[in-house]
Amino acid sequence: MRSIKYVLSLALVAAVVACGPTNSNGNGNGNGGGGGAVTADNFATKAQSALCAYMTRCVPEMEYAFCSGGLNVDLGYVSAEVKAGRLGFDTAKAQSCLNDIGSLACASGLNGLNAQISDCSAVLVAKVQTGGACANDSECVDGTCQGQTCPDHCVANAAVGADCSNAGCTHGAYCDSTTNKCTAVQANGGSCNDNSDCQSGYCAIGNGSSQGQCAAPNAGNAGATCSSDNDCASGLFCDMAGESGTCKADIAKGQPCGTQSDPASGVSGCGPQLVCLGFAVSGGSSGQMTVTAGTCSSWVGNGGTCTATPAGAEYAMTGCELSLACVNGKCAPAPTSGPCAADPASQCAMNYSCDTSGATPVCKSDNACQSASDCGGKPCQNGVCAQECTM
Repeated sequence: MRSIKYVLSLALVAAVVACGPTNSNGNGNGNGGGGGAVTADNFATKAQSALCAYMTRCVPEMEYAFCSGGLNVDLGYVSAEVKAGRLGFDTAKAQSCLNDIGSLACASGLNGLNAQISDCSAVLVAKVQTGGACANDSECVDGTCQGQTCPDHCVANAAVGADCSNAGCTHGAYCDSTTNKCTAVQANGGSCNDNSDCQSGYCAIGNGSSQGQCAAPNAGNAGATCSSDNDCASGLFCDMAGESGTCKADIAKGQPCGTQSDPASGVSGCGPQLVCLGFAVSGGSSGQMTVTAGTCSSWVGNGGTCTATPAGAEYAMTGCELSLACVNGKCAPAPTSGPCAADPASQCAMNYSCDTSGATPVCKSDNACQSASDCGGKPCQNGVCAQECTM
């Protein structure tokens, strides 16, 4: 199934917000993606501007230049597909969507966003009927864009109880991976394997378990049992020090985090706008995990002093903002090319990884390719996988 890559919806916002913690004290500023009327031609630019304004306002370690340079909202094909008649574009919904993003309070986090930006999912209107040529799921009136070639074709969604091994499921249903049958989404308390299985949009999966229960997100107060931070209310994190997690208050600035007895607090235990500086984990893959404790501190900007990744560490918090890497004890712009440390904790720029396949590890684009076979059937253009099929 060809994924919906450019519909600005909760999934897109969640992927972006997941880059870092939100500020529980911030408020919206109404920035709706810049001045001028919104059109199919400029919606991609305006959507990126609105999202990055929200991110840099609410996530202190995210710089606007880094966000705008690294975030690809995959809306660049909207204009051509609208002109080709495969998509409709609702101008009023588009402007409302941009305004809604600009007005989001930082306290929104990931929960409740679907209702607050509901117009974003209605910006694009599908025009292609079942059997028609398509480049993306969004073009299909009823169903998904299936195939491994370009163009593909729209395949109708399957009804509840029908086989979904080669089709999507109708609205309000998901494809059960154990039966390959479309199943109605579950109410709270129902069994689930993924967030999409639940009416609430959240599947609470216990530590070490493969199956969970649908539940309301962020409902747990201090002392409640949890399996992830999503189980806990704002201002709390899921402390996994025991056999089961417990919702506890965020750790304050200057306090220790990420200890040997409670390594999970090094990842998400610090409060808003803070990072567990110096926290590192090694030996986890061998079963002999060693933890270096850190201290909840403010994020470090360009030129600031950072904590180098210890040799052999599999995970480390250098303290540098997301656009930066810790180089010789100072935060500096993360590289997009050239040599990099083979250590998994080393940093290349956003959308780049340290490729260790050659004699010398180098930073390489995550979308690098040599042929279409490297791109799941999408075109390989100038050594980079094209984001979408171009018709």
